Amino acid sequence: MKKHSTQLPSSRHTPRAIRPVAPAEVFFRSQRLLADGTRSVPTAFLTCFLTAALFSLFDGHATAAELRLRTHCNPAGPVVTLGDVAEIVSADARQTASLAATELFPAPSSTEQRIVRVREIQDLLLLRGINLTEHQFSGSSEVTIQTSVARPHVAASSKPVQAAETQRIKRRVCEALVKYLSEHATSPQTWSVDFALTETQARLLADPVRPVNVAGGCSPWTGSQRFDLTIEGAKEPAHVTLDASVRIIAPVVVALHPLARGAVIREGDVELQHLAAAEKITGALHAIEEAIGHELIRALPTGSAVSSDCLRSPLVVHRGEVLTVYAQSGAIRIRTNARSRDEGSVGDLVAVESLLNRSTYYARVSGIREVEVYARPTRVEGQQAGN
Repeated sequence: MKKHSTQLPSSRHTPRAIRPVAPAEVFFRSQRLLADGTRSVPTAFLTCFLTAALFSLFDGHATAAELRLRTHCNPAGPVVTLGDVAEIVSADARQTASLAATELFPAPSSTEQRIVRVREIQDLLLLRGINLTEHQFSGSSEVTIQTSVARPHVAASSKPVQAAETQRIKRRVCEALVKYLSEHATSPQTWSVDFALTETQARLLADPVRPVNVAGGCSPWTGSQRFDLTIEGAKEPAHVTLDASVRIIAPVVVALHPLARGAVIREGDVELQHLAAAEKITGALHAIEEAIGHELIRALPTGSAVSSDCLRSPLVVHRGEVLTVYAQSGAIRIRTNARSRDEGSVGDLVAVESLLNRSTYYARVSGIREVEVYARPTRVEGQQAGN
């Protein structure tokens, strides 16, 4: 036996589109009810009126939109629209576009802002002929409107970088490179980094606050090196590839304590130290032996580099001293005495005065209170050349 089942219509079926009922149609329907005799006059009118109101209510909900007011609004155009101040949620795309394009008021200037409350927006919509009973408002109770103005892009070459600013940028980059080399070298060194910055590179590295991140280079970290510099920016990082020449600065002789003028340098007075500015010191000494035994011609404070122009050999001849003078001519060596009119060290040329006739001549210092003169041999008269 076959079983028959009866399927009831589901309440979830999509209803047909409900058409709004006009007042005239309500009147004609009531007349038909009266003609049938099934309703009294009040009952017929009440039934038709409630039916029309119910149909109109269903139809209104089918086309209603939700206007979700925003907290902040940044209109791009000169006029603020409903789409700027609210998010419009509706099943009808055409209705959404129409409501969003509704103009409200002119946008404020870029230096001002305007706060609009929901009641003001509703009044403006009523003036535009929009029926507010068909829509629902939600979201913020007021909207802050601030016009966003796009700043014009300034070309990189419109304003040249000043020389002082370029030097500041180079010092900052150099400090970052030296720090990077010191962190990656196997032993402590004093580094000298030479490089040049183009104007474009200087602009990219001009930020005085954000740190300069360094990468690249290779061991032994001297000679020609290529580094990648990065500065994190507000929107995107700035990248610069920089070619540089790297050298290690040798240590220099430095005074360990104050040294007075005329002092003869001995062990314990100086030592070798690494100085960042060593390459800028003219005649800097790089070995202690070059300074030991020499006399200072000017005072040096603690920590100062000892250079060749502040040293001389110790004085072995002083003004007014009686000196031993050696006269050398070929194989003949004669010794006599003279008085020094200058002071000098070994190898210096000083003026001396003869004790016999007070004549003055020059001699070269050869030792302590000793000088030497060289006389050219004289030719005997009548001696022929080559004999």
